[in-house]
Amino acid sequence: MEYQLRQHKKEKIIIAGVLSNVCVESHMRHLIETGFETAVVYDATATISEEDFQAAVTNYKAFASAAWTTQEAISKL
Repeated sequence: MEYQLRQHKKEKIIIAGVLSNVCVESHMRHLIETGFETAVVYDATATISEEDFQAAVTNYKAFASAAWTTQEAISKL
């Protein structure tokens, strides 16, 4: 993924997807560590439980450049 993004000269990434505490968070962390600016659309992710969702949102807000709702993401495009 990183190679493809760099090949297309993308520096700012918006992330949403399945299983926030596994897929989304691991990709978010990798992208941050490799120099990308990341925003996570947290209400467009899934978790197994409400506790997992709250933990994931806490991590998004702590590490990502931004943590948005779907409405916020749409308004910023």
